[in-house]
Amino acid sequence: MEDVLSPTVSHALTEVRGHLKRGVRPGAKLPSERILAEQVGVSRATLRLALGQLETEGVLIRHPQRGWFVRGNDTFSDRASELQSFSELAVSRGFTAEADVLTLARRTATIEEAERLRIPPVSSVIELNRLRKLDGIPVCVDEAVLVGNRCEPVLERDFTTASLYEALETDCDIAVYRSSCTIQARGATPEQAQLLNLDEGDPVLVCDERTTTADGTIVLTSRLTYRWDSYRFTADLYRS
Repeated sequence: MEDVLSPTVSHALTEVRGHLKRGVRPGAKLPSERILAEQVGVSRATLRLALGQLETEGVLIRHPQRGWFVRGNDTFSDRASELQSFSELAVSRGFTAEADVLTLARRTATIEEAERLRIPPVSSVIELNRLRKLDGIPVCVDEAVLVGNRCEPVLERDFTTASLYEALETDCDIAVYRSSCTIQARGATPEQAQLLNLDEGDPVLVCDERTTTADGTIVLTSRLTYRWDSYRFTADLYRS
């Protein structure tokens, strides 16, 4: 099909392929169309034709709300150097992300939550608990606590399919920038075992996260509990 493309589209296709070969890993999200078009030196319309060609070839995957992703393999994994939501990771690997919403409500923060969120005691928070699924298979229990006075619009969202990061950006004008994460192996509690189709005490991976904006303002804390056989974390380590 490439031989019938216009010279400008062929140029864009060559440039994007070069970009992908320069260390862009499977599953990664590409820059926005505006930024990528500027880098390649073509219009966004021309860029879209080139990206569409790569989608046809199975190199890229397009999500209407989240952008373009490099097609990954069939494992669900995360890297220390890139912050992506569960939904974005799923899309980048060709899975369908969905959730059972277990809790979505406003309440008063506990002392521990107020300390982690750095808000005054008895402040309002929003609790969002979900059973996350890939292609209908439960893989993760996601328990999030958000600062109530900044995140109230998320109470109107349907999180069976919606991404929390996307909701924060579009509904609350909050751009998530950084997440500090601690990962620990534990045994599944009776409730976790029932939700994840495990036996009580089976191993799970627990990720405790605190998420901030670029200026360091804490937006939410979360605990994600994964089945032991459904999640892999990858990190690049450097010697100083």
